[in-house]
Amino acid sequence: FLFWTLRQKTFLLGDGFLVLRTIANQQRVEDIPQQSFADSPLVSLIAWKLKLVFANFGFDPANERAFQVLSILAGIACIGPLFWIARLISNDAVEKALIVSFIAVSGSSQLFFGYVETYAPVYAGLLLFIVVGCSYLRGRMSLLIPSLMFSILFSLHFGILLMAPAMFFLSFQEVRRRRVISAVISFLTMIMCALGILWLCGYTPHSFLEFFQRESHVVPFTGPLDSAQAYTLFSIKHFLEILNLQLLLSPFALIMPVVLFSLYGKRDVL
Repeated sequence: FLFWTLRQKTFLLGDGFLVLRTIANQQRVEDIPQQSFADSPLVSLIAWKLKLVFANFGFDPANERAFQVLSILAGIACIGPLFWIARLISNDAVEKALIVSFIAVSGSSQLFFGYVETYAPVYAGLLLFIVVGCSYLRGRMSLLIPSLMFSILFSLHFGILLMAPAMFFLSFQEVRRRRVISAVISFLTMIMCALGILWLCGYTPHSFLEFFQRESHVVPFTGPLDSAQAYTLFSIKHFLEILNLQLLLSPFALIMPVVLFSLYGKRDVL
């Protein structure tokens, strides 16, 4: 109720209007790899299906309602993993409350108030991946679960490849536990699941490879830059952009290193 009541009313932040136009013009699943947000195939598929359902029931504008409902459902899906993460990190009630508050009041919470973009389900999926990953490390579940979760995450947004080192670390732990066959089976299952979801989203091997040959916002180490890139990796502009992003998402995290450094060695204060 709170998410819906305080939902976003205008869509100037991000690519909201572009996303709405794109989903309104989509006619078939095979259109997804050619869209402006083809890097989020599973989100695109779910939003398009929701749009068709809302259009059939006369809930207009259907494309807008589809993304708003998807955003709110992602927010609701985050509640359980959020408390689970707090319980995994600490057994102290005060510490758990601080952990929940730290994550819940971050700038990312804006994604769940009817935000028209493709990132809300990715955020929810990432929290769930952290939960199943930590649970695996504590011996509470099979490696197969985080492997399947990672394949779904990749289908939600290709940028989740940045989390690949985390998945490799989990697989490495499985090998260290002398479960090589289990690690191989989990890896192959992850690949097959990702390929299956991409196929359902209209991707073919050709369109998948073609996507990664397009101009992108991936920051290069050095120049030259293309029309989609504003700076190189090691540049003042990139540093300022990271700082700006941190101020938006979690400004409290910028203060913590300074506070911890000033309190270092002062055990009485801590």
